Amino acid sequence: FLCREITIQRYADLNIKEKLFINASPGVLLQPEFRKGETLRLLDQYGINPHSVIIELTEHAPADNYEIMRTSAQHYRSMGFEIALDDLGAGYSGLRLWAELLPEYVKIDKHFIQGLQDDRVKLNFVRSIQSMADSLSCNVIAEGIETEEEFKAIEKLGITHAQGYYFARPTAIPVEKIDSALFNTTAIDHTKDYKADPFNITTAAHIIRNITP
Repeated sequence: FLCREITIQRYADLNIKEKLFINASPGVLLQPEFRKGETLRLLDQYGINPHSVIIELTEHAPADNYEIMRTSAQHYRSMGFEIALDDLGAGYSGLRLWAELLPEYVKIDKHFIQGLQDDRVKLNFVRSIQSMADSLSCNVIAEGIETEEEFKAIEKLGITHAQGYYFARPTAIPVEKIDSALFNTTAIDHTKDYKADPFNITTAAHIIRNITP
């Protein structure tokens, strides 16, 4: 809880306009001593709108009490928060948890992003996730973008949110503006053979947009 309070206080002090992702383990939500309402109290204390906050669930151990987790997710949503599922495809962060919680955001683990432009298995996995997310009105975030080639690959798949060293590295004070030259990718030629294009999907008009409340 101390880490959460420090994060919220820092977010308020910097007057950041974009949304704040707060990590939490689904297992914590199941613990009897978990203090429900503590996050909302902190937000009220520092003058932050709950709609600015996304609870990012990261699971490193199996959790099978999905009913309680669904109840906890609904509890957070009722207070104005959104839910994100971190590291999809890694560890215990899988499709069952996605289907049970129906988060507003899913983050694809960086393993499936790194080098996907040259790996058909990764490419098809990410394409499938994007397709399912579209049907569920869920936003996909590609983690671990480190090269222009990876950026172009997710752009062609229609993914509109991404993070990684390609754009900026973590700093004490978040970067407010990313170099626009990073987004000057070559447009796709839609006149070429449909089957010849391994991505087999229309590009997004603009790949990155700020996640604002």
